[in-house]
Amino acid sequence: MKRVKLFLLLIFLVVIYSNHIIAAEEMITKVQVKSSNFNPSSGEECQLVYNLAKEAKVYVNVYTADFHLVNQIASGVFQEEGEHKVSWDGRDINNQVVADEAYFFYIKAKFDDGSEAIYDPTTFSGGEEFEVTDVDYNSEEGSFTFNLKRPARVLMRVGIDNGPMINTLLDWKPRPAGHNILYWSGFDKDGVLDAREFSGLKLVTIGFYLPESSVITYGNNKSNYFKYINSLKTKKKVLREEKLRKVKISPYYYLQLRDYRTPQFSVELPQYNEANYNIKKDSKLLIRILAKNEFKRLLMKNRFEVILFLDAKFIYEEEEGYIPFNIPWSTKGLDPGEHYLTVVLATYNGQVGSRSLKINIKE
Repeated sequence: MKRVKLFLLLIFLVVIYSNHIIAAEEMITKVQVKSSNFNPSSGEECQLVYNLAKEAKVYVNVYTADFHLVNQIASGVFQEEGEHKVSWDGRDINNQVVADEAYFFYIKAKFDDGSEAIYDPTTFSGGEEFEVTDVDYNSEEGSFTFNLKRPARVLMRVGIDNGPMINTLLDWKPRPAGHNILYWSGFDKDGVLDAREFSGLKLVTIGFYLPESSVITYGNNKSNYFKYINSLKTKKKVLREEKLRKVKISPYYYLQLRDYRTPQFSVELPQYNEANYNIKKDSKLLIRILAKNEFKRLLMKNRFEVILFLDAKFIYEEEEGYIPFNIPWSTKGLDPGEHYLTVVLATYNGQVGSRSLKINIKE
């Protein structure tokens, strides 16, 4: 009997609470960020504009893409019906300039009758996945250009046609709407393999849109985002139920940023000096793959396969990798001279990392 009463009480409280939350689209409207990207390090600010249907006490918060509270730029401020503007200087609750990343605004309005309206863009926007098909590569300038309809998080990965992916140029980085340009030296991550020496390139450019009222900060070269959020020590936003949307949402949209980064690892030939891989012809050796603790945990969490290429041609695949990983290999049959050994790790959730070594085969 007590359980029944408790259950009925909970239902009553939920109903009462629900009746005090008014649809934000009716009470908080015309929400707009005046600039989708800005440089707080140079003193720039971002302005948020919105309209209230009636007077209220207003709270405006800024959150990271991982839902960590960054700052509260309005806290119980009384505002009348009509248009309002608030500015954010790109600083957090500790008055530190935030790390370069995407952030979004959250608005709560409390009315005199006890009801409230909440504008939370992550419940109805963002995450819509797409493929960038209009990428133009200018080999003379070493530049990629593309256009985005809205601010988005983009992955751009480049490789050799019929060979390995060799570099991640954008690792799910936030990019502003409009014309984007990205420069590339033509080399792999290690500066060893020059893709321009091969017959063709292959390019993967995909992304998903950021939530409405997102803003991208840039210009802070002193702060790493993942170290930054660890230093914030603020509570994460309580996730509210997302509204049903008839669009394809990227699976990465629901993950923490650190969980879908490009795998970072190292490759070594333990029998040889790292700075000078002079290897005798017909030698037997080990290829060792290592990862630092942070990425070791990530790779252990996400299953992955290991693929080897020699001079951009496939030579070996192991479908179930682990860290550390040792691969026996022989240089038998290789012509004397320089060769390029590329190791690719491909996780089962679609992330790809690569490292290359230049080796010299001697008679």
